[in-house]
Amino acid sequence: MSISKLRPKLPATVAGMALIILLSAISANAADPVASTIKVMSARFEQNEIMLERLYGGFLKVRTLGSVPKGAERELETIEKAFYKAYESGDNGQARRLLHQAFALATGVKWTDREGYRRSLVVRTNMTVFDPDAAFIARVEQFYPSQFKPQAPLKLRVMLFNPSSRQPNRSVRQLGTFEYIPLDLIDQPYAFALDLSDIKDGSWALGIEVVEGSETLRRIRLPIRLVSDLARTRNEIQQRLSSVSGYDSVKASISYPFELAGQINLRKREPRKYNFTAGIENSLKLLAEIEKGRDTLTGAAGDQKRHYLLEEANEILPYRIYVPKKYDGKKALPLIVALHGGGGDENTMLGRPQMRQLAERHGYIVLSPSGYSPHGGYGKPFDDDRDPSLALMTRLSEFDVMRTLKIMQTEYKIDKNRVYLMGHSMGGNGTWRLGAKYAKNWAALSPIASGQATPKGFTHKKVSPGDEILGAAKPYDFDAIKHIPVFVCHGVLDPRAPVENARAMVARMKKLSMTYEYFEKPDGTHAMVLPSLTKVFAFFDKHND
Repeated sequence: MSISKLRPKLPATVAGMALIILLSAISANAADPVASTIKVMSARFEQNEIMLERLYGGFLKVRTLGSVPKGAERELETIEKAFYKAYESGDNGQARRLLHQAFALATGVKWTDREGYRRSLVVRTNMTVFDPDAAFIARVEQFYPSQFKPQAPLKLRVMLFNPSSRQPNRSVRQLGTFEYIPLDLIDQPYAFALDLSDIKDGSWALGIEVVEGSETLRRIRLPIRLVSDLARTRNEIQQRLSSVSGYDSVKASISYPFELAGQINLRKREPRKYNFTAGIENSLKLLAEIEKGRDTLTGAAGDQKRHYLLEEANEILPYRIYVPKKYDGKKALPLIVALHGGGGDENTMLGRPQMRQLAERHGYIVLSPSGYSPHGGYGKPFDDDRDPSLALMTRLSEFDVMRTLKIMQTEYKIDKNRVYLMGHSMGGNGTWRLGAKYAKNWAALSPIASGQATPKGFTHKKVSPGDEILGAAKPYDFDAIKHIPVFVCHGVLDPRAPVENARAMVARMKKLSMTYEYFEKPDGTHAMVLPSLTKVFAFFDKHND
């Protein structure tokens, strides 16, 4: 039986993200880089609490790294079939256990009761971003039950690591040892408290080891952020903000560090690279300026990190912009909306020096939205009844793009006839999708390494023969964009976005006599942004009416 035939019921979220651990994650005997990548992914997966759908996406990602070891495919098919059954029934614990079992198979580890128990362990905390003077409480729990019987009493060792040091794997302090840990951590999670009051502010990692006798059973690294006087500073800033009228966009930037800390602590956001100390210092500077009646953000030039309130989410979101230094507010400038790929954020596109340099040289303002989430999808359609949380996320991702565009058009003098849309990977798919849905906004489009757009609709990457098209409810709306010039960029060797789909879209545009150009790089992989950027700006320059 083909693995692809086992996936008919899963929502497009999972099935589409799906094709990654089962064909190649299993290649522990493959070339060293492949085996190493799989092991790293497996280790990250063990402590990952994000949505099960995205866990499955990571699980399936490994599939493309190499071939399935001889004799493993049938076992993988059995595991995958059982995973779908568990997922469909809402048994997330069992679904997680099956994913871990597949990762064990992928990395050449024998699946035993001990291995199953080891991988079931997870550490959760009362907070991830917190004041070191506040009580820090953590719990060791299990994702799913296990039949494991230890040969010796379990205990817990906790230590502190500095991930930014030259020796990130060397502990900087032992924080304590806890004896007689319960075996069943579902019925009886084990809570422990730590005193971190003398640890300086910044990013740290807790190292937690579950020990069976003298042998370490499980190691877990947990990122934490220490921010002194977090609650006191937040309250002080909010009180001062309440006495200042207006400046809504600046107020959003001032409040953002505290909003982000709250969202991370509620597990609605993942802890990403963000310097809370620097962010709060910036908030205090901005606050001091608006208290004096000065707005240093609105209409400013240069590279800027900005924020606003997305009302539909009731959340302050970040976005990043680059405004050429010559901008004076008198002459209208063209605008590029640049969408990041899956796993990226508002810094991904503008974090590339070449993007900022080209924007300055060609005289473009560039807007890079966060897309609401690293995997927001920019309006990718999902079934509300089957997966309402993911359906909402993709809608908010779309809203975020269009709302930040409106903010830019209100705050800056933008040439309304020269607004362009581009994006990479997931952002390339978003370029096709939002390009058609909001066609009246765009002077030209440039999808880069987009693998889901086909003339028949949006599909997910084929990994094995016979994989069905997912989410293709209707053919792509070429009529909506027939007047818009399109520049497609793709690498022939792209392992994640099939070049055949890009070629099919180009062929259809040719048949429709549309204005388009196609850049296909013979040795190009999925990393096509830098090889394409100069050409994208040149293409946009040509279409400036």
